Amino acid sequence: MKADITNVTFEYFDEIPSTNQYAKNRLQAGKNLCVIATKQTAGKGTKGRSFSSNAGGVYLTKLTFYDNFPVKSAFKLMQRTAVAVCETLVFFGLKPKIKWANDVFVGDKKICGILIENLFQNQQLKEEIKTL
Repeated sequence: MKADITNVTFEYFDEIPSTNQYAKNRLQAGKNLCVIATKQTAGKGTKGRSFSSNAGGVYLTKLTFYDNFPVKSAFKLMQRTAVAVCETLVFFGLKPKIKWANDVFVGDKKICGILIENLFQNQQLKEEIKTL
């Protein structure tokens, strides 16, 4: 498994319709990208649902291109992402819990939703769009 994480472009917005859609619109560029917004007006959730994303949160999508990442290992991305979110929250003194496969809670409040969309080619993961 290998991703070029040293070459990532970061783009920040106060408000954007959707960090996810913005990243998808840049797939053809073939470059790793992280899109961060303070507010989304058309946030995307799982199963095509909308996602409430008012000011006060952090909304981001990471577009990653991979070399030599086997399809059978793709779920590890979801696991590692959820654990990384929890480790970050613990650092800030919170006690998170993961509701597999894509939600992170603190107490009874959902603090993060994770949406991962993978694009495969020849049994290899080629592109990943990860929205938090």
